[in-house]
Amino acid sequence: RIVERRQQHDGHCVAQAAQLARQFDAIDPRHAHVRQDEVDGLRWERVPGPATLGAVLDPHPDPARFDSSHVGIGDIWREGDLYWMWYFGGDHSLQKIGPMEIKGFPMASGGAISRDGLHWQRLEGPHRGAMLAAGAAGEFDEIMAAWPQVLQLEDGTWRMYYHGLDRRQRYTMGWAESADRLYWRKRGPLLGPGATGRFDDAGVATRHILRFGSDWVMFYEGCRKRPDSPIEVDRQIGVATSRDGLDWQRVDGPGRDGCVLEQAPAGSGRWDHQLGCPWVVVMPDRTLRLYYIGSNERRGGSELDTVNQIGLAVSDGDWLRWRRHEAD
Repeated sequence: RIVERRQQHDGHCVAQAAQLARQFDAIDPRHAHVRQDEVDGLRWERVPGPATLGAVLDPHPDPARFDSSHVGIGDIWREGDLYWMWYFGGDHSLQKIGPMEIKGFPMASGGAISRDGLHWQRLEGPHRGAMLAAGAAGEFDEIMAAWPQVLQLEDGTWRMYYHGLDRRQRYTMGWAESADRLYWRKRGPLLGPGATGRFDDAGVATRHILRFGSDWVMFYEGCRKRPDSPIEVDRQIGVATSRDGLDWQRVDGPGRDGCVLEQAPAGSGRWDHQLGCPWVVVMPDRTLRLYYIGSNERRGGSELDTVNQIGLAVSDGDWLRWRRHEAD
């Protein structure tokens, strides 16, 4: 474990290690963000923000906005002296997902900017403040269009990757494009559920996409159906590659059922029984670090029994072969 959460909170929320800018965000029980600075990427200290309980971004106080109930981060990067945050959120609506009614859906994606990484100004989008809204009934992203990652292409245009969820509880990665980062046009789904029996047969959720020369590589959270739950899924890490960032091919890893980093076995007592939110950093010596979120094996029936923590796996440079780093 790199960072241990000392409070129990919503197991669907995430904390995510950041990129080469050397900062990360963790979500507190109210789904707000806490910025942290590092020296070596292994030892971390929290930096209090100006929002609630030291957070840097709270839910919006206007109940009519898309992000009035909770917020979570998808991506953050620095351009010049400006930080750009791409985040998602939900309002106070109740949405029926499987047999349950859950607050905070549908989820949509928005943006914010900052000069110091602590004080953030939301960018106003056309969908109740969001830049990208959930889809219409029957579409792959009808319940959420969330966890955005934004990349700039060689021609100057911008591409947003995100994942959606439909009422059949299938997770699918989609994409949108923009000329200015403010107005986005959805372009459709890219990669959905894998074959029955694979670690990702319920779909593709959070992801981190990198460019390695002419190759695009995606580290993603694969979701797998659980026979003991009508709504919950197991979550492990997989890899896919592409030549253009649009046509993706799964690459089987050495882990169980095709994953590259598998969850800790049931009953093991480890803190990372569930895995998600991968973020890969290429080190100066070309080795790789994969920061991820681990969740405990719940014993109770409530998501409030879930404890999420941040961990690290390392690789000698092979995208498919990882070993867990055990913190001191």
